[in-house]
Amino acid sequence: MRITIDRARRVRATSSIELPLPASAVWGQMRDARRFLTLDPLHRRVITPYSCEPLLRQGDHLRIPHRLAGVGPDRVGRVLRWVEGRGYVISDLSQRGPRRGFPHVCAYWLDSVSPTRSRLRIDIHGRWTARWTTRALARAWLWWVMRATEQRIAAEFRAIARRRETAAL
Repeated sequence: MRITIDRARRVRATSSIELPLPASAVWGQMRDARRFLTLDPLHRRVITPYSCEPLLRQGDHLRIPHRLAGVGPDRVGRVLRWVEGRGYVISDLSQRGPRRGFPHVCAYWLDSVSPTRSRLRIDIHGRWTARWTTRALARAWLWWVMRATEQRIAAEFRAIARRRETAAL
């Protein structure tokens, strides 16, 4: 995992997770983005207020209730990019405006490593707007969120791989 916050408080964070499943199986889960995005420990739900479609599409509006210990704001965003079978990019913004509350985009990209393994890369770009925190504290917070997300994603895909192995016996 790599997290940088420069003097202008621009955030660049990248994480890569090796998964014990082929990319097609991982995409089958990622494709249900409303559920997959809730593997981020802060994302309680992902709601599309203007669409009843089962799958997200590029351009869809999002409402993402963020909660930690039951408390937190509802944030808004959009599906900025959707590449079937490869990944997607969403924005995650404060309802108070685009320059408040850590405006950022999250990208989730999937690569095939072998016929039985894949790699998921998570890229976050944004601006840390809380001037009352140090960059070190902001980096520690982002590390915790990204690490918890990695752990939840890895656990989910390990469980799926175990179920597939058991079913194959």
